[in-house]
Amino acid sequence: MKLSYIIVTHNRRESLLKTLAILEKDTRLPRHMWEVFVVDNASTDGTPEALKRNRLATVIRLAENEGVPARNYAIRPAQGRFLVFLDDDSYPRDDAIPRSLAYMSRHPKTAALVARVILPNGDAEAPAMPAVTIGGASIIRREVLEKVGGFSREFFRQAKNMT
Repeated sequence: MKLSYIIVTHNRRESLLKTLAILEKDTRLPRHMWEVFVVDNASTDGTPEALKRNRLATVIRLAENEGVPARNYAIRPAQGRFLVFLDDDSYPRDDAIPRSLAYMSRHPKTAALVARVILPNGDAEAPAMPAVTIGGASIIRREVLEKVGGFSREFFRQAKNMT
């Protein structure tokens, strides 16, 4: 398995379904080479039921909202050499994932890439607070995450919009 997407969600069914549709259309790898995990942070808006119908993702349901560190639940079962962390409303450009994978393959000492996130109004979103956590549009080598032990539980949320 080359690639595992990991998405954390909480009550954002429509955004999540749009993200999943984009991944299915634009991943540009044979389907057996990639997988999707959605960690559902106790959604009450019908997200789990919609995911059952969608069948693209393996769903990990949590009893309470654990925030961004809930990503840790998907790291162990994910089989990809590269882990792509997306927010439930992350819509990668059609060439973003293939370009990122190509770069990581050419540069084996690169541990992670963080995408530039552009909001619908054209503003840039901060992908993370400096030196705290990687934001919701990043690709990380599995071996690196295994060495550092995943995401710290003390950081429930990432940084919000910054221009």
